[in-house]
Amino acid sequence: MNWREAFFKLSLTIIPAFLLILLGIPWWVSFIIAHTLNFAFNGQLFAMYTHMGATRVTPQHFLEVTVQFAQKSAAKSYLNAAIAYGSLSRGCFKSTSDIDLRLIPAKGELNWWKCVFFAFWLRIKSFFKSYPLDLYVYSPEVVVKRMRTDELPIMLYERDGCMKEWYPNRVEYDAFIDIFRKNNYI
Repeated sequence: MNWREAFFKLSLTIIPAFLLILLGIPWWVSFIIAHTLNFAFNGQLFAMYTHMGATRVTPQHFLEVTVQFAQKSAAKSYLNAAIAYGSLSRGCFKSTSDIDLRLIPAKGELNWWKCVFFAFWLRIKSFFKSYPLDLYVYSPEVVVKRMRTDELPIMLYERDGCMKEWYPNRVEYDAFIDIFRKNNYI
């Protein structure tokens, strides 16, 4: 994750832990409680359980929430792209699949921070919707370096073709929807 997300996530552990310490709870118990809550509500818990096969996300539910997130992304002026990777781009959705989503902010420091808060909101929403989300905010340079090269990215949202130079070969949103429905009999 970028330093902004790391700072934000660390703050979501330190601040509640500090408040619990002020209530008289030992520091180590406060830290465990705050970190556990942060871990759970930041989306990692459900995604981890899904990978382990402890949950069963139906293709219909997975697609519905993915479409909702793509629509929400398109409404954000501070967001240039929302790109999915992983098993989806390999065309092999399973009940243990999560969605590897990367957000690309528009230029400017304020847009980065808005994306970090939007990512946090999406993670919390995914927790309550039982949706396995692996989400980070990256610049185009970093996302291209960190993601697998054997997977075509799925452009869930892209402002004005801004990612075409980075990803000339990719799967467009409408094509993804059609392929997913066909492969999963929806």
